Amino acid sequence: KTIRRWIDNKMEPVPITMNISPAHLQSSKFIDYLSSLMDKYLIQKKWIVLELPERGLTNISEQAGNIIRRLTEEGFQLCIDNFGSISSPLNLLKDFPIQRIKLDRSFLARNATSGEGLEIIRYLIAMAKELDFTVITEGIETAEQVKFLVEIGCDIGQGYYFSKPVDLRAFDKLNRTLVTTLYRPDEYYPTFADYERDIDLVVQMFSEAARYENFFSGNEEAN
Repeated sequence: KTIRRWIDNKMEPVPITMNISPAHLQSSKFIDYLSSLMDKYLIQKKWIVLELPERGLTNISEQAGNIIRRLTEEGFQLCIDNFGSISSPLNLLKDFPIQRIKLDRSFLARNATSGEGLEIIRYLIAMAKELDFTVITEGIETAEQVKFLVEIGCDIGQGYYFSKPVDLRAFDKLNRTLVTTLYRPDEYYPTFADYERDIDLVVQMFSEAARYENFFSGNEEAN
């Protein structure tokens, strides 16, 4: 509903992330239900990102694996959540059709305080980018972390450095402010005063057209 409202109000949607558990992967009816929601609200599936917990992807059933593959075939974006929170077997990156990985906040916290740890983060992100993943890092709290992650190619940052969790109304206001001030500072947002001015202009144009029509028809009155 929120994405539909954004689109209807000419606001650029941002993807909404939804956490799912291994329980959702036990039946293909889950995919049918999601698809029916996309059809109901007439939104593209690219606006929904399904986050699968890293722990839930280890030792999953063949049926669950098939459902994951079908979700990708249906056009949904998939992300491995909490990557780095446990052993993080790298075969997860090759065994499943995943488009995104989200580095767990504990992974950043453990490795951001030493040179060796920073190199681990650097090489992990480089490998993920080589495999054409979108990389998200959560738990960002300092400008130094932002600078480092931008330099090594991290795509998306999440954490208190940017904002604490907010309700939807506050997010809409924040999102519009960021679009205006940071990304498209020259973008023009019309106001009611602008609309009134445009209406006056249209009236003036019709008046001018009528005056010239009267002039050429010989009915123009002398001033």
